[in-house]
Amino acid sequence: MYVDLNCAWFKHPFPRRSFKISTAHQIATIQGIGLATVLVYPSLSTREALEEEKEQEASRSEASADPLGQQ
Repeated sequence: MYVDLNCAWFKHPFPRRSFKISTAHQIATIQGIGLATVLVYPSLSTREALEEEKEQEASRSEASADPLGQQ
């Protein structure tokens, strides 16, 4: 997924503020920065990345619906 962090260079640890995410660690780092907005460019992203993001969102929704993991 191609993202733009939409913040100054000194507010994040990445070499550039716009880049294609390639690891789960990068996602965790972006979440840890605490940005109010991250821009996503679907036209610059690969289809596989978009499908993976949809799957992750579905997993998060299921987890939040049942926070104790009870079935």
